[in-house]
Amino acid sequence: MQEVHYSAVFWLFGLIQFSGWAIGFLARWSARWRHQSLCHAAFLLALLVVGLCTPLALALGAKCWLLSATTLAGMILLAIWDFDHRRRPATI
Repeated sequence: MQEVHYSAVFWLFGLIQFSGWAIGFLARWSARWRHQSLCHAAFLLALLVVGLCTPLALALGAKCWLLSATTLAGMILLAIWDFDHRRRPATI
């Protein structure tokens, strides 16, 4: 069996985490843009990749699975958090 090159796995893991956060913020800031649907599709794809990366990191025994779980939770919060609440009237 081939041995795992941990430096390559580490950099790939870091790239996935960074892209998850970046695409999450891009999806939030794309409101009223012409390419909003494209940003949301990229967000869903990144959410799927980060979601698959989390148990994979745990199964590989990597100590950084918690970072992936934090990225996944942060992406979910970015998706549901209402940043534009001041423009709408308050309702009871």
